[in-house]
Amino acid sequence: QAIGGGGIVPIATAEFGTTFPPEKRGMALGLVGGVYGIANVFGASAGSAILDLFGAANWKYIFFINIPISLFIIIVGFAVLKNTRDTENRSKIDVWGILSLTIMILALLYGLKNLDFFDFGASVATTGVYPYLLVFAALIPVFIFIEKRAEDPVISLKYFTDRNILVTLVLSTVSGFVMMGVIFVPQFSENCLKLSTGSGGYLVIILGLFAGIGAPVSGKLIDRFGPKIILAFGFACSIAGALFMMFVTTASPSMLTVMVGLALSGLGMGFTMGTPVNYMMLANTDPRQSNSALATLSLVRSIGTAVAPAIMVGFIANAGMAAQSDIMALLPKQIDMPSLPYVQEVTASIDELKSNPQMADKLKDMEMPDLAAMETVNIDMNANSNFEMPPELLTLMQSSDVT
Repeated sequence: QAIGGGGIVPIATAEFGTTFPPEKRGMALGLVGGVYGIANVFGASAGSAILDLFGAANWKYIFFINIPISLFIIIVGFAVLKNTRDTENRSKIDVWGILSLTIMILALLYGLKNLDFFDFGASVATTGVYPYLLVFAALIPVFIFIEKRAEDPVISLKYFTDRNILVTLVLSTVSGFVMMGVIFVPQFSENCLKLSTGSGGYLVIILGLFAGIGAPVSGKLIDRFGPKIILAFGFACSIAGALFMMFVTTASPSMLTVMVGLALSGLGMGFTMGTPVNYMMLANTDPRQSNSALATLSLVRSIGTAVAPAIMVGFIANAGMAAQSDIMALLPKQIDMPSLPYVQEVTASIDELKSNPQMADKLKDMEMPDLAAMETVNIDMNANSNFEMPPELLTLMQSSDVT
């Protein structure tokens, strides 16, 4: 999946960015971003539709959606697309650079994936983190050595010495962080609106719709005002959408507040998702290196999208741990029951019967519970408690759809 997507996205973007004249480049890249936004709509909605049709247990069917799409791309690509290529460049493919870069990125992403950002020191010392980060660090000088001697380096080292390109790469990594917030939208919507599992994907339509609108608009505005102002506006919208969902939607969950939050976030995505940074990258690199430049941009964005879930899931895990103790603190420790009627009369009658010589022998082994003490029931939910949850209540909690 990654190899396929890695081939499609940079090539499609570069084709648009280089075949249009510079004064219309922003509009062209904006159209590409708009298509990505629309694709997000159909992707999330198709996923929810498949879950509705076949059931959540058959979630694997979601992956079949890629087969007709890929076949369509192959057929139409051969039939319609012009096979543009650099006929002057006959340099050898940088095989060793590709190999070392692949190992570096795999090691980095795997190490970061296992990193616990809330227990940073302890997690760095684990065997699932530091060996891979060491491999990444050790291969950096090797990669630089290879690239300096390669005829056609897979990543030009000039990208990291040019201030404008370096800033563009950093912004692309940040945009990858922002984009990955999308993966929590369905669950967020389901929890806020108490929807059934799997149906939250339909709410991504709002996000994708505004991203699809924002991307071409941002491209048109970039041609007039340049990428910096547009990028700043996009990040401002993303921040506004996140703050709105944090402080308004969660406090007053409704379809309206969910839609407003997603609309702001979608607009922010449309203005940051790719158009400005792609424009900046193409503006600062040689046209003959457009594919390589955008591939590098896609690579650093992928690093952001890989690291972001680890951090976000860490937040959720820590919040869940805090929520458990908070919920336990809210549970009652004891319940005061109303007084049982005739407790004194019943107790006095039994005591009288036991004092009767004729009944004393028959009632000597009889133990009468202290009915007065049953007015207070103590509740112990600790692990060492002998309390057992009724099976029907346990089943109900295990099968509940929204927690």
